[in-house]
Amino acid sequence: MRTIRDSAARLYRRLAAVSLSRFTIGLAVLALLPRIAAVVAGGNFSNPELYETGIIAQNILHGNGYAMYSGFPLPRNIVSEEETKTGRPAPSAFTLPGYVAVMTVVFAVFGATPSGFIVLYILNILVSVFAVLLAYLLMRALFDDVSARLASLLFAIHPPAIALALTFGGGPWYQAVLLLGITSVVFTVRRGTVAAAVRAGIIGGVWILFRAEATALALMFALWIFRKQGLRLAAVYFACVVIVAAPWPVRNTNAFGSFVPLTTNSWLNIWRGFNPEATGGAFDPSGVSNFFDSRGEIVNEVRALPVTPRRELDVAEIYKRRAVAFITGHPGEAVVLYVKKVLMVFSVDYSDKRTLTPAFLFPHVGLTLCALVCLVFLFRRRADLRPLLAVVGFYWLMLPCFHIETRYLLMLSAVYFVLLGGGLHIVRTRSTQHAKL
Repeated sequence: MRTIRDSAARLYRRLAAVSLSRFTIGLAVLALLPRIAAVVAGGNFSNPELYETGIIAQNILHGNGYAMYSGFPLPRNIVSEEETKTGRPAPSAFTLPGYVAVMTVVFAVFGATPSGFIVLYILNILVSVFAVLLAYLLMRALFDDVSARLASLLFAIHPPAIALALTFGGGPWYQAVLLLGITSVVFTVRRGTVAAAVRAGIIGGVWILFRAEATALALMFALWIFRKQGLRLAAVYFACVVIVAAPWPVRNTNAFGSFVPLTTNSWLNIWRGFNPEATGGAFDPSGVSNFFDSRGEIVNEVRALPVTPRRELDVAEIYKRRAVAFITGHPGEAVVLYVKKVLMVFSVDYSDKRTLTPAFLFPHVGLTLCALVCLVFLFRRRADLRPLLAVVGFYWLMLPCFHIETRYLLMLSAVYFVLLGGGLHIVRTRSTQHAKL
């Protein structure tokens, strides 16, 4: 045990000896190189999956507005010719405009071509590196610099975080805005200035335009600011959040003719987690994305819908009716699915075969378990972890209400590294105390 403490103390001393500027540059390079290597080795530069965000971005550039294709969410290969001839597609709020805006700008300049895909990969890499640097900054603010350095180095080389740069599902961006939202609020509480509250509120509003659940987290953060700094700063923060995010629900209300606060996909995602064939994850037992039932009943209902401005709301009603019927009609099965998804939150989405590889499974589960242990020790030390507790607690409760998806678990893993930094801080504090004795 003494040998371990001595080794840890030597490691801490070496990290502390490096200047801040040199360490920051080294951390950025360490995060950058494996992400470049991963994209070069595994990137799809000819026909990558662009998901809903890419479809909407291309529709915007083609003059169809913020819309999916006619017949969505049916796969394009089963949408009939008559359905595709109905003219301009119905408006969409299936996904939020944050990452759509990124794709739209890139495709406007470079096109949905290999050049455009290369630019998107470059942005993924840079934003992923930015997330590592943000985690370091946040840990420095909450704990001590040396522990922050060690945890951020581990974040830089974490295989699942590196792999996140390979997809265009928005994963690196979600990590970055999550960490930026937390960091800006922590600095608002530390500095106690209106300028800091305004910056944090603007960041919070942008965060909502990427992730809908940030609305609830922004409210929790406003309450924390109120407790620490009073009503004035809390009001400034939340007012800026609302001002930045409000144009989106206003647009939705105009487009659909009724109030749609953020997205139209909530009931689809609830149904994906609660139906007779649900695995709890994002795929069915055969490995196919679980947007529909195997009997084709939902497909037939969706195909029968007219293409009107309210079409996405009509689709949501189909999923809502079926999800509610399953939960109320089969409460026992619903509870089992919920428990299964709780377990998946703390492990992996086992329906996603990519997560069962050793390179993903062991680092991710190991990080999650370490974060849980660190959280317990930090809580026992009575550390003021309210912003971190708000985030992890909210996601732990929310995700099992829908379905578990790997990119959401990886988004949350960025906060796990911050908790790991806190755990290392406790280890370092104890090592220092032992050394003094």
